[in-house]
Amino acid sequence: MIKMKVLIDTNILIYREDDSVIQECLSKMFRLFNSIPISVYIHPASLEDIRRDKDQKRHDIIFSKTKVYPHFPNPPDPFIDQSFIQQVGPIKSENDRVDIRILYALYREGVDYLITEDMGIHKRASQIGIGDRVFSIYDSLDFFNTYIIEKPITIVP
Repeated sequence: MIKMKVLIDTNILIYREDDSVIQECLSKMFRLFNSIPISVYIHPASLEDIRRDKDQKRHDIIFSKTKVYPHFPNPPDPFIDQSFIQQVGPIKSENDRVDIRILYALYREGVDYLITEDMGIHKRASQIGIGDRVFSIYDSLDFFNTYIIEKPITIVP
């Protein structure tokens, strides 16, 4: 079976790795990922996002925990693809630049799915025709539950 590649957005990383109680749905999602053939990556742009965090304590905590995740290798550069940049709309902030880089990894098929709670990313993904591959945490639970391989039940006479 082919292993799916999933990219988690910075907000998912922060929800999971900051110093607060983890959301139950997020726990379920990562438990589900442990039961199916899936690789979870973070994008190098997420590290840039975390570096800009002005809360030094949170920055240090989360940044230290990013080492647990494989980083998406050699991400393609969206800013040399003018057609893509025109499709995704205006880039107004550093956060937008990070979002565009993460979204481009999905657009170029470097990963199969993206999980984010960022509605701006969901909107841009829909604009460029890949909205069906971008999930919220709850949507990912519904979608990836279909990949659980159930063991066949054998009835012994």
